[in-house]
Amino acid sequence: MTREYALSRVKDALENCNGKQAEAERTILNWLKNDQTLMVGLVAPHLKSIVSHAVDYVAHKEEMAKKPTDEDTSDDPLHDATGQSILENLLQQGKSGGPRFGDFDEPYSKPGKASASHVDAIHKIARKVDKEDK
Repeated sequence: MTREYALSRVKDALENCNGKQAEAERTILNWLKNDQTLMVGLVAPHLKSIVSHAVDYVAHKEEMAKKPTDEDTSDDPLHDATGQSILENLLQQGKSGGPRFGDFDEPYSKPGKASASHVDAIHKIARKVDKEDK
């Protein structure tokens, strides 16, 4: 009975708000402050999930509290590394002429100029693509 009552109240809220769902939600939330039957009717189908989540949350929280913390890793400089600090270090390496990101084995060198035959081949491909598009 409470489920049917809750659904009828939801229908009433939608009718009162001319089908505007967000407005109907606000209306129902206001009604819930004074209508315990409406609250039970809306929440009852979800109680098992709510209780299950609460039990899992508390059990997991207690397990985490029982685990010893690894104090050996606190001296490790990589333990304190965050994404921001790693990015800043990589950017500083590039400015100082040091190794570049991804080029740790080979020293950095700029690529040479493309040959004339390579440039001609690229132009031919571009012209062919233009003709096919038309």
